[in-house]
Amino acid sequence: MSKEIKNVIEIKPDGVKGMDGGAYTIAFVYSNKGNFIVKGYYREVKNHLKSLHNKGYKYFVNYTLWSKEYGVSRSRSIWYFWKEDDTYIYAPSPKMFQKDYSYKKEWNKWIVGDYDKNIKLTFKRLPKKWIPEFEKL
Repeated sequence: MSKEIKNVIEIKPDGVKGMDGGAYTIAFVYSNKGNFIVKGYYREVKNHLKSLHNKGYKYFVNYTLWSKEYGVSRSRSIWYFWKEDDTYIYAPSPKMFQKDYSYKKEWNKWIVGDYDKNIKLTFKRLPKKWIPEFEKL
């Protein structure tokens, strides 16, 4: 059984230069209508995903931003939920930064929550698909 995401959408650059959309992005999208990948520059990919939200998509996304400096490819990862204003995703903290051991168990987990509804979900690993608990957020 292959776990590859076969649905890939390539966004062509719009030609507008600026710091806002400069990094090449591969976005792994886990939505209520299936998983897919969107490739392009950050601004265009983000705008494309916002347009999908208007079509009934609910999703969380892992933006991987790529740059090449001095012949070395580097990347960073940003996680977002479809409701960016109210919902948050916190990645686990590295163990070396854990000074207060009373919070150790929670710091080793992914936390997805909603500020307004006061809902917090914790995961050892984020699911690679849309789950019913995300509908509550």
